[in-house]
Parts: sequence; C-alpha cells; structure tokens
Amino acid sequence: MAPGITFASLVLLSTSLVGCEAEYRDVSEVPPHKELIGQVCSMTITFTAFGVTRKVERDRKTDYVLVSELRLSGPEFTFAEPIPADAKLRILSARRCSNCPFEEYIQYNAALQPSSPRLTGLPVYVRQSSVSSNALHCG
Repeated sequence: MAPGITFASLVLLSTSLVGCEAEYRDVSEVPPHKELIGQVCSMTITFTAFGVTRKVERDRKTDYVLVSELRLSGPEFTFAEPIPADAKLRILSARRCSNCPFEEYIQYNAALQPSSPRLTGLPVYVRQSSVSSNALHCG
C-alpha cells in the first residue's frame, strides 16, 4: 500500500462514494465523439438491454436503459431483455461523467432499431468501451 494511505482511509473514501449519483457533461462536439454522432452501429455479438434505476427502492422505476454485451446484475437493474442480432444503434449524443473519480466514463445516447415496447420513452445508453470494441461496427 502507498505511504500515507491506510486501510481506514480507503474504507472512508469508498463509503463516501456510495450513493453518489453520477453527473454528466455533454461531449458530443468533442473529437473523437463528434465523428460518431449520427452513425449507425451494427451489433457483431449478442447484446442485452438492461433497465436501470437511479434509486434502489422497493417500487423501482426504470430511469434509463443500458445496452451492453456484458452480463450485469445488481439491485439497480430492473430488467434484462435480449436484443435481436439484427438490431442497430444510431448514436445521438455523447456524455462524460464529470464526477466519476477513477476513470473517464463515456456513454453514448442511442436509438435502438428496432426498439421494444419496454424501452419506449426511456433514454438508451451504450458505453464507449462497447462502441470502440469489436462488439459494434459503426459507420
């Protein structure tokens, strides 16, 4: 462990971050994100649409959808729905987490085509790491 960093200070840091809601800043006009806006991306592997709630409570409401190739689980997820292999994502905008302490977390707001009734009216996001990997082919 680094000098001056104790186990107690690590615990204090991690517990102070629990419950902190991410704040985002639009970066749609910033390269390299600017070049992706408007592009249609084809899925090269199986993806899942995960409903996400910002407040983990008894009657959880879905606030947004995260499209991911990863298998995710946890109390913040309200549903998991497979996405058809022929589905496409049209990139609408980009946002960066402005208060995430450990990494530069970028998400793209996207329109899923075709969509499902369960996703109607909900914003859909995909992580930058999914877009920049071989999981999606954009262009």
